[in-house]
Amino acid sequence: QGYYHSHNGRSMMAVVNYKEQDRKKKFSENRNEKLFAELKKKYLDTKTQEKIYGNLILYAGSPAILDLDFQDVHVQVQGSLVEEALKQPLSIDRVRRQMEKTGETPFAFENLEILTDEKGFLPMQSLNALRREGLEELEKAYLKKFRRKLSTEPETEPEEKKKSEERTEEPLYGRKLYAFVETKEQWRAVMESRAVTGVYASLSMIGLKNLEADVRKASKEAALAGKEFYLAMPYMLRESRLEGYEDIFRELGEDIDGFLVRNLEELGYLKALGLEEKLVCDYSLYNFNDRAKGFLEALGVKRTTLPLELNGREIREKDCRNSEMILYGYYPMMVSAQCLKKTCGSCDHRSAKVWLKDRYGQQFLTKCSCDFCYNVIYNSIPTGLIREAGEILDMEIPFFRLNFTEEGYKETGELLELFALAYGFIEQTEKKKIPEKLPAFTKGHFRRGVE
Repeated sequence: QGYYHSHNGRSMMAVVNYKEQDRKKKFSENRNEKLFAELKKKYLDTKTQEKIYGNLILYAGSPAILDLDFQDVHVQVQGSLVEEALKQPLSIDRVRRQMEKTGETPFAFENLEILTDEKGFLPMQSLNALRREGLEELEKAYLKKFRRKLSTEPETEPEEKKKSEERTEEPLYGRKLYAFVETKEQWRAVMESRAVTGVYASLSMIGLKNLEADVRKASKEAALAGKEFYLAMPYMLRESRLEGYEDIFRELGEDIDGFLVRNLEELGYLKALGLEEKLVCDYSLYNFNDRAKGFLEALGVKRTTLPLELNGREIREKDCRNSEMILYGYYPMMVSAQCLKKTCGSCDHRSAKVWLKDRYGQQFLTKCSCDFCYNVIYNSIPTGLIREAGEILDMEIPFFRLNFTEEGYKETGELLELFALAYGFIEQTEKKKIPEKLPAFTKGHFRRGVE
């Protein structure tokens, strides 16, 4: 029956693999550790990167120029103006060390020739930007050879795209900041923030016991604070869980601003109640490209959310009208119907937080949502796009969101202010400005993307 009709625990998991244990034990007795260490160092710990040739020109008073060659592909990019050095000019060794940091890109320098008068100065961030642009252009030019050529015959425009272009919820000049909350403390901090336009309240936080009354109470409180109110549906929804709630959701839909839906089942459930124009599609509803986004908007939804897997370049190329971008949050690594409590013992049917520890000792927050019987495993470090604010604001994305999970009242307030300052929802002053030292954030996929 799998997970369709059962709420599974330990019986579905091979918690201890005795066969593998025996195999490892026998294997370790005859294992040549020295040989395996050499093989690991030579083949596993070495990045596979294509060798390229470069030519960097740095002369004071002229723009920086980077030429790159790979096989039969050649690209040239131009960077910032090299200024006259007032104190210490850039040395060739320092420039070389910086330029050869190709990181996780597909390329590594076989040879990099640097031509310079050693009289100029260029900030390290400008060198990084020049290197990044050059490598991106080289990869793009190389892959271009393998792209399929489209038919020259005119293609009829998809109906989904036509409908998408016909409707836009808000003009692009008016950006809005939203917050998703899972606790009462986070709710209180959001209500006190003047920068926030609207709030997504987790259905798990509100509960099903007095759903209609509690939602109306929360919606009224949000309205008094001058904020829109949205009810956030669970990450996973079994059909039987909301049986008999149809009339309640239909009536609530007339009074609140909308619903955040996480999957097609929830979209279908609420659409069947005539609430499609109130639906905000979360990032988990596929819209990696404009056609997929157009499909969702053709269903009549209010707006969509940009996928977490897209990088900055891919977002820039995407139609972001009527889209929302998540700027902060502990991103879910996995949403599972497998009951963690049952696997580790027995389930007491009470929603709770537990922690998983991997083989490196890293701990991962896991929330057991017993109201809807699923678990969410979160990344150990939150994603926060603060330094990228200028780049993101140039993309003309109209809606932004901060996702709060385990933050308390004080931390929620501090993060709201930090992102509001970075994205212009609060004006920076001498007393209120972005600190030089930021909390520990990852950049998610913003620099890497899914590929």
